[in-house]
Amino acid sequence: DAEFDRTRLNRQHQTVLSNIQRIAIRPAVAIRRGNNNNNGGNVGAPANNNDPDEAVAASLSPTPRSLYILWHEWLFGIGGRKAARLFTAQERGKEKFKYCRRKVVWDLVGEMVRSGLDSNVAIDRIYAVYGANRTTTYIINKLKIDRRNNTLHPTLRV
Repeated sequence: DAEFDRTRLNRQHQTVLSNIQRIAIRPAVAIRRGNNNNNGGNVGAPANNNDPDEAVAASLSPTPRSLYILWHEWLFGIGGRKAARLFTAQERGKEKFKYCRRKVVWDLVGEMVRSGLDSNVAIDRIYAVYGANRTTTYIINKLKIDRRNNTLHPTLRV
């Protein structure tokens, strides 16, 4: 009975440690209270509320600092920009270099989400494989190589 309790306690301890490690590698998110673009703090809205039909800028952020930001850019857009998943062929062409490089991450996270994982867990797995302290560019480069050579890490395969 004592051995069973010790095993259960050890398993719970490992679960807590794994959760702490997963949370520790996630970047801190700054919460802004105010917003100076006159759109009531609505990040996805046009910068000018005078014309509600005004098109949202279809461009990609210059330097996403994490995969979490990259995924947010795909789903919702960043800084009042249009979500990358909603780009037309012409808009993708204008941002061709950045779009093609980032699409590797977007596709991988999307596959993992469709297989039942949460997007944050999927990104955590990518960081666990390629390194939590690595740059977004490094991870994109490694993912491209692994995809091309069909050597994607088993934890990233769906």
